[in-house]
Amino acid sequence: MEVVEKKKGTGKGLYLHAGNMLECMRTRELPNADIAIGAEVAKMSHLANISCRVNSALNWDNSTGQFIGNEEANRLIKANYRAPWKLPKV
Repeated sequence: MEVVEKKKGTGKGLYLHAGNMLECMRTRELPNADIAIGAEVAKMSHLANISCRVNSALNWDNSTGQFIGNEEANRLIKANYRAPWKLPKV
């Protein structure tokens, strides 16, 4: 990810965001907020929530997708569904 310079808002954020998305659909360019950025932001939020649940500072290994030395936290990475609910296999 690269650093993007912060710009003062104009109050038209949603309009500009939607416009950028439509423009990228036409040009096939990456949008300002592409899915990879969204995934990283969501992951950081999930990791922070897990840290709060186990009441501990955690070390994340991005290459393995696991916390280092905390099995309690690792058990919370994937959702555990109550019967009869389950994640479908694709």
